Amino acid sequence: MVTALSIETLLPRAAGDGGYIQRFLTVWQPDEQGHALALERLLVTLDLEPVPLPQDEPVPVHNRLAGVLGSLSARMHETVELIYHSVGAMNERLAFSAYERMAVVLAELGEQGLVDTLMRPLRRDESAHLGYYRTAARDLRDRVDRWQLAIARGIITHTYAPVGAGAPADKPAFAATLRALGDDRELVDRVQLLAEGLLSVEERRLRPFVRRSFDRCSAL
Repeated sequence: MVTALSIETLLPRAAGDGGYIQRFLTVWQPDEQGHALALERLLVTLDLEPVPLPQDEPVPVHNRLAGVLGSLSARMHETVELIYHSVGAMNERLAFSAYERMAVVLAELGEQGLVDTLMRPLRRDESAHLGYYRTAARDLRDRVDRWQLAIARGIITHTYAPVGAGAPADKPAFAATLRALGDDRELVDRVQLLAEGLLSVEERRLRPFVRRSFDRCSAL
């Protein structure tokens, strides 16, 4: 699902230029699709029904609008890039931490084979993805003007949703996952801390928008 983001629509100036975003996507997309296939295999082995993914989903309206603004203005394109990479880093941090927690649960159940053959490779991939997103976001943050950073910060803190839980229909499933993983405070703190490192000014704390987003999922 996350590989169908239509980067060429969201970031039109990055498409087809052989730049760092395209080089990253050639690694990231097969990784994420491989993760999906591996986890689907696990669900089938456990006699659980994988949720079928929607086919040919239209590009979200806000992605198309952001793409239009980015095509008209290099500064707006940089701002959208900062948003994309910052949210990407936050979601990779969330995924890495969730797989880390799942590995602990599996080890407690005596499933060390699954830890070694599935969870460890998943965490390794997500750690590499996180490194790219975080580095790219920091590089952009050092280059953009304060007003661009303020726009990116405002949009993210008002609209952030955990990966896979952007649509209202998907939020209850994410909440169920959180319940299964146990106390979510560490997950929230890790994502919030990363966001503050990328988006805050003069080490100011951001409002607890990650906590709010998680709570919104639980409320549904």
